[in-house]
Amino acid sequence: MLKRAMRLAAVLVFSAIGLAAAQAPHFEAAVLKPNTLENGGVEGGCHGVDSKFAPEDPARNVPLGRCVITAGRLSHMLSLAYAVPIQRISGLPDWDRPNRYNVEAEADSPGTTTEAQLLAMLQGFLTERFKLNIHRSQIAVPGFALIVAKQGPKLQPSAQEASSAPEFQGAAMILKGYTMAEFAQFLSAMPSIGRPVTDMTGLHGRYDLTLNILDARPGADANMKSLIGNWRSAITDVQDQLGLKFESDKTTVDKLIIDHAQMPQVAN
Repeated sequence: MLKRAMRLAAVLVFSAIGLAAAQAPHFEAAVLKPNTLENGGVEGGCHGVDSKFAPEDPARNVPLGRCVITAGRLSHMLSLAYAVPIQRISGLPDWDRPNRYNVEAEADSPGTTTEAQLLAMLQGFLTERFKLNIHRSQIAVPGFALIVAKQGPKLQPSAQEASSAPEFQGAAMILKGYTMAEFAQFLSAMPSIGRPVTDMTGLHGRYDLTLNILDARPGADANMKSLIGNWRSAITDVQDQLGLKFESDKTTVDKLIIDHAQMPQVAN
């Protein structure tokens, strides 16, 4: 009786695993190839129906419903798939740095697939091709709490029901339809901020935000991506122009730990 019960339990477990594998999102078609070009950095990304791209983001050129990555290391691709900075990925193999790859992958319904679904598919694809065994942990790191400054917020309520990609007009950056949580997430990605930002404003609703990047001087480089990357006045600009203040805080963030990775055998 006991052996029969154990056999039945095993069948149920493996049936559940098989069902989960069948239900896991996957690409309709996907190809991994080595990148043999010696110059140029990683480019591309995933383009879902709800993706928002800045005007100069190269990922905006990726066809809808696809993930296209050029010259990406495993670390680059994991950072994209799991939305974790490379600095918070540990256990990378020695062969990560010298080996770059190209990925071209397409969902079975390009016109309806979201960015989150594409990233989940990319996770599964990388796990399969690199034989990955990974897990997450949370670590405490220095961060910022975004709060309302003493003089009060200087915010324009938005009529939009969702946020849109950043727009640029000269040295002004315009963010339309942003909640404070979305704005905090946007700020977290700014190199000049350098820390994760948590919304603690207590403000609800959506806002249209205009920020004049004061680092932009007459004759400055017109490449806005480069300009934002060197936006040293970001913290004071946000406080002076929007009435929002950064307060040092501790926060927890995800860390990705690689327990096993195998270099794939791929043909040119």
